[in-house]
Order: sequence, then structure tokens, then C-alpha cells
Amino acid sequence: MKYPGDDYITQQLHISLTREQFVNIAELDHPIIDLNRTHWIFEAEKQPHYQLSKDISEEQSANSESLLGLTTVEFNVTDLCNRKCWMCPHHNEELFPNNNVFMDIETVKNTVDNLKKNNYVGTIIFGSYGEPLLHPKILEMIEYVSENLPKCESNLITNGDRFVKGSIPGYGLFDAERLKNTGLTSILIDCYDDDERLAKYVKEIKPLVGVIDIEFYRRYFKTPTYLDRAGLMDPYTGKRPAVKQINPIPCWYPLSKSFIDYDGSIRACCHNWERNLGSFGNVNDTDFSELWKSSVSLNKLRKSLIFNRKNSNEVCKHCDAAGLSSQEKGKKVAKLWKPILIDSTD
Repeated sequence: MKYPGDDYITQQLHISLTREQFVNIAELDHPIIDLNRTHWIFEAEKQPHYQLSKDISEEQSANSESLLGLTTVEFNVTDLCNRKCWMCPHHNEELFPNNNVFMDIETVKNTVDNLKKNNYVGTIIFGSYGEPLLHPKILEMIEYVSENLPKCESNLITNGDRFVKGSIPGYGLFDAERLKNTGLTSILIDCYDDDERLAKYVKEIKPLVGVIDIEFYRRYFKTPTYLDRAGLMDPYTGKRPAVKQINPIPCWYPLSKSFIDYDGSIRACCHNWERNLGSFGNVNDTDFSELWKSSVSLNKLRKSLIFNRKNSNEVCKHCDAAGLSSQEKGKKVAKLWKPILIDSTD
């Protein structure tokens, strides 16, 4: 099945709706609906049950000796996606095959149990290289996080297609009411097609409005700048880009965010789609906290990023992700790690 978002020209030819037309399809009128804006946020009416500061404090990011600087844990629950969006590596299967692989729920449980033991407070993300709503146990995974890490934000990143009947051959309709009962605190829906498609998403997720935070990105509206996925793909040609060195800005992702792959491997970050930075251990074999704080290979990468920026790493120096370089929280996390890494051996 092809979608308008799979092709750049088709996507740009989308027919815009008036606000009245949009509301009629969505069967919802809300002040957030603004067809002149790219990004919409339907905020929950009540304060969420988690207590998560938007700004990292030294106390929070060092809430455990074993989880120094950790603010986000992201689970790549599958490599499988129903789309081949023009700006995504899934568009070119030679660069990134559409692998039918799924994370075992025990991988999530092993990680969450260790985070709970170490009093983790932060964000848990389900998203990454595939469409998480294709995972047969995604609801159970979200529920396990909610039950065991009630102070954490749980975030689902999806293309939203499973909310619309008939959108994905072989997959049934996804029940928004059922998702609401998992304890999920926020959902981000990327829409790549057109206003009509987005209106259908809004119609189906109405049970979630006012209950959890809902973000919509109209990716077809005012084409944004897309990343090169650590040098894997030029999003505007769909091909591997000519080798070039990006401005060697700092990158603090591996110091504050953990990316756990479908097989339990800890990877450097969510931008390394090619996985050529390797694995830094596996949460199914070793406690997450031990790998986060004491992995020799991961600390070697962190040290190179802190003291040499991206210059000393053949993968990172071709990546155009900002890596929290312009954000105060990135600087604070780097400050926490610097005295530890400066004394470490290569």
C-alpha cells in the first residue's frame, strides 16, 4: 500500500481543507486546531500523575549513583513500518531493510525493573526505527511502565495509521479507549499525508483528548529540515550522501538518553540507524544501571564527545543531529559526567 507521504511530489500536491471542512471530518471543534500551524498540542485538562520537571536539575539527573545524567530511555520495539516515507531510511531498503523483528516484552521488564530499583524519574519513549503500534504487545509494555514507574512520563511516537480502519493491510483497527487505560501520559502523532488524513486521526483519538497530552505534527505542511540519520541517508535524495564532515558541535545524547534496541542491545543513540557504532551491552544479560554507568566502550564514546566533540568519531562526525548542544540541560549533563570521564582510561 502506498501513501501520499511516500513521495515528495505527491505530498506537496496535497489539497488543503478549510477549518470548517476539517472540523466536519474530525467531528471535533477545538481551539488548538489551526490550519496555519504545523504543530498542535492537545494538553490534558488535569495535571498528569507524573512529577517530571521540564528542566533538568542536578539533583534529578543524579537521582541515583548508577543512573547519572539519565533523563530518557527509548525502546525501539520494532524495525517494521507500514510506510516508506520519502525522507526516512525505510524509503530505501538497500540502506535500511524493513525487518520484521520485535522486542520481547521481557526486555522492557528487565529494563524497567532495574530503573525502578534505582529510583528513576524521567521519560520512557516507545518509537524509533519502526511503527510501535505494529507490535503485538505494545499495550502490555506501556502498562508495565505505568504500573512500575508511576512518576515517569511515558510517550508513544506513531504515524497514527492504525487508528484509521483499513489503513494498514493485515492489521485491524486500534482501540483508542484501550490505549487510554494503559496509563500512557503522552502521544505524538506524525502525519505525512494531508489535512483529510489528519482529520481522520483526530476523529479516532477523541477519547484521549483531555486525558493525555496529544501532539500532532503536520509533516506535509511547510516541509521541515530532516536529519541524515548519522550520515546514512540524504533525506532529499533517498540515497547515501556523499561523505562530508558536519560542523563538529558537541553531542550530549549518549550522556543523557539511552537507546535500547529490539534485541536488548544498548546503542549510542536513536540517530545511528546503521548501527555501526556497535552495541554497548545487553539489558537481558546485564543490569541496565551497570551498563549505563560502567560500560567501558560507552564511556569511551562519551569521553570522545566531551573532549573532542564529534571530530574523533568516524560515525558521529557525519551526523547532523544537534545532540542537545544548544540546550542548557545538555550542558548540565555534560558537567556531571566530565569529572568522571576525565579520569577514565580509553
